[in-house]
Amino acid sequence: MTLFSRSRKSAFTLVEVSLFIALTGVLLTGVIVATQGSVSRQRFADSTQDLADYLREAYSAVFYVQNSSVSDPGRTDIAIYGKMLTFGEECGSSATCNSNQISSVIYSYDIVGNAISASASADYAELDPLTALTSPGISAHIDYTTRASHLPLWGASVENTGASGDNTLFRGALLIIHSPVYGTVYTYTLHGSVIPSGNVQLSNYVNTSASPRSVYFSLAALDLCLDSPDRFYALGTSRRNIRVARNGRNSSAVQLIEVDDSDNACR
Repeated sequence: MTLFSRSRKSAFTLVEVSLFIALTGVLLTGVIVATQGSVSRQRFADSTQDLADYLREAYSAVFYVQNSSVSDPGRTDIAIYGKMLTFGEECGSSATCNSNQISSVIYSYDIVGNAISASASADYAELDPLTALTSPGISAHIDYTTRASHLPLWGASVENTGASGDNTLFRGALLIIHSPVYGTVYTYTLHGSVIPSGNVQLSNYVNTSASPRSVYFSLAALDLCLDSPDRFYALGTSRRNIRVARNGRNSSAVQLIEVDDSDNACR
């Protein structure tokens, strides 16, 4: 037997090489898909936790007030009474607002007004905080100079409840204020466009001619649906429901609703 014939018998055939390449490709595809799924799940978990933490920090900021106003930082006759978070400002007056076209930026503003003296506190003791803050004595307003933005992580978006396929951004506001007399924290929610363009009076968003006055803002729970390009790998078809409980008093009002929970508003 010649050396040439021995080498021919020990070589791989074209079929064997093709099978090896095909099997290697299948294995690599499985590894890539598994890795992508793991990365996407972690990203979506990070996006969810980041938004929940952001909402909880808003409550902490109301408890531990710091004067963040750049217009009147040293004035003692001005008090900070809370924060307002707005959703969907980037939509403007557009009738439709899709997360595929517009970023889901959240803006925060301080709610400021006239400080009240100890002798005047009795005048507000029996009033609900929203009525007290919008009264002429306090005349609370949105301090536009304190405007700050927050963009959800990894391209996530805050959407409406209901059908998960239309990608409609949530438009509304979360108002967290404390009583000017007792310091108790109250949470109000609003569904609809809130686009401050200056130091807007808080009474603009309150029906001052009806009782109760908080007819635009309500004490109802707020359900936010978090969507993301990573959601399919993380949760499948359901978005993540982040809820601010009705009339929340502290950061524990922010709840993460489980996907398989019957109370999930983002199915």
